[in-house]
Amino acid sequence: MSKPDSIKVDQNEETVTEILEPAAELDKKIISPVKETRNQAIRYILWGLISVAVNFATFYTMYHLIGLEYQVANVISWVIAVQVAFWVDRLKVFDHHSTPRLS
Repeated sequence: MSKPDSIKVDQNEETVTEILEPAAELDKKIISPVKETRNQAIRYILWGLISVAVNFATFYTMYHLIGLEYQVANVISWVIAVQVAFWVDRLKVFDHHSTPRLS
């Protein structure tokens, strides 16, 4: 008599799993992209601040320590900061890894 009860419990467990599985899939489809977008925005802001710090540090070094004219120091520091921002955004923020095409 206890055997039918155990079968019934197993059937109930399968039913619960079958009910919750579509909800889990829906969570992956809706919540995960929103969470990833939020995390990406946070990474973008933080790495953007690092790019600004690189710009200021490079300008300070070129203008005050090396003694270049401020226009030249500004152009060089801007070019370096843009390169840092581009590569950090590409590799860290947006997690883009491509392979070169040989065709």
